[in-house]
Amino acid sequence: MYLKFIRQVANAANDLVSLESIFCEGFEEKKIPIFLQQSFMDDAKKQIEINLTRMFRPVEQYVSNLEQGYSSVYGGGEMEIGDDNEDITFEAGYKKIDFYQTFINRITEMVTNEFYAIGQLEQEECKANLKASINALIDDVAGKLVLQHEWENHDICDTFQMLATRALQEPTSTEELMEMGVFMTWANTELMSELTERIQTSLNIIIRLMDITTITEDHIELNSTTVLWLKRIKPILEQNSSMYEQFKFDFEERLQRAVERLNREIRDLEPYLVTLDDMSDADNAREYVFHLNKLLVKIRSCDQQKVWINKEEATFKFPISAFVDLEKLKVYIYPFFRLVKVCQNWQRCFNAWMDGPFEFLDYESAEQKVDDFLKELIKTQKTYRNRLRQLAAENDPRRFQGSVDDPDPLNLPAPLKLCVKTIQEIKDFRPCLNIMEIMSNKALLQRHWDEMSRIAGYDMTPNAGTTLRKLFEMELAKDIDKYEIISSGALKRIATAHKFEENAG
Repeated sequence: MYLKFIRQVANAANDLVSLESIFCEGFEEKKIPIFLQQSFMDDAKKQIEINLTRMFRPVEQYVSNLEQGYSSVYGGGEMEIGDDNEDITFEAGYKKIDFYQTFINRITEMVTNEFYAIGQLEQEECKANLKASINALIDDVAGKLVLQHEWENHDICDTFQMLATRALQEPTSTEELMEMGVFMTWANTELMSELTERIQTSLNIIIRLMDITTITEDHIELNSTTVLWLKRIKPILEQNSSMYEQFKFDFEERLQRAVERLNREIRDLEPYLVTLDDMSDADNAREYVFHLNKLLVKIRSCDQQKVWINKEEATFKFPISAFVDLEKLKVYIYPFFRLVKVCQNWQRCFNAWMDGPFEFLDYESAEQKVDDFLKELIKTQKTYRNRLRQLAAENDPRRFQGSVDDPDPLNLPAPLKLCVKTIQEIKDFRPCLNIMEIMSNKALLQRHWDEMSRIAGYDMTPNAGTTLRKLFEMELAKDIDKYEIISSGALKRIATAHKFEENAG
């Protein structure tokens, strides 16, 4: 702008008219030529720059100082408000607001006009803009604090509501009752102390918020509701205490009644033990199993009640009831039931082998089962002998009647009678098992049966009515060796044929 002015002044000099043209009439009008050297123009430009720099330096320094003074607000300083979604603590928020308030005071102290050699600097609009910007930052922080205070009040109310719901919920089991007791003990001490402290802090916060921003009626009502919970929760906690004691008494009474009922049911089972002395005939094992199953159902019911009672006692931290009589009953009945069950299974297999279809006989399977029955019965017999001798020495009333060492089998206790008779039946079955091995041989052909028929003197070829019992009743024992030779020969023939086929292949 200043250089343009100099050029205009220089060009204006070119329009000066000579004096002769002005004062001499009739003299030709002439203009005076004026020429400015470029060096003169360059010097003038440089001098103007120097003068302008000197005159504007105070203004630039003032503006620079002003920018530095507000750089912590607008220049990325440590007191920036940060992300709108970022949480901020109340103390940090108050610190920000106090920090921004110092700038409001500084803006108020700024003069409206500053005077310099170059001219007058007006600051009224700058002050208004700065103050509006700082107030916007203060309102932003205050708005965040208000929202967080409302959230804190809602959270406190929700916690009280949860506590009230939990306190008034009736327990349906002892576990729930004990859990309620633990929870309410913690709630009446630690939780209530924590909630009281949070409410006190909330009151202090809303008082400070009123000094920096406007609080809505809904916010004030929410804060009042929060404070009133301290009064509303007291009768609820008292009601819970009464309810807890009542339910605890009821559940303890229920447990005591269950213990008495179980002891009564165990006593009622004692008379059934006498009937076990009459279960001494292995031929009636199936009937015995039927009656014993009824007794076992009652024992299992008692066992289930015991489990529930012990669980309740553990929950109440009472001594655990052992129910020794029930355990003795189980020790008395369970092994005997197993023995009777073995006798029944033997009877079932024996009848199936003796009277079942002849073509379904399987010697190897039958021999294995016979050996298993015999081993288990001998083991059971030995166990019962030792156990019954011990009970007799202890004079235990809960024992089978009879003498363990009596030579007469009829005077033995019922378990030993079952063992002795069934073991003897297995031994008596051995000849039948031998016949089964010979006659149920799948290698026997019609010519083998014809040969055995000639030995017996009548037709021995199996038919639909053939059974092991009928074969046994034919009294084949006198010629059993001959039959065995024929059966073995049939097996050898089959083995030789298989070997030949393998070699040929």
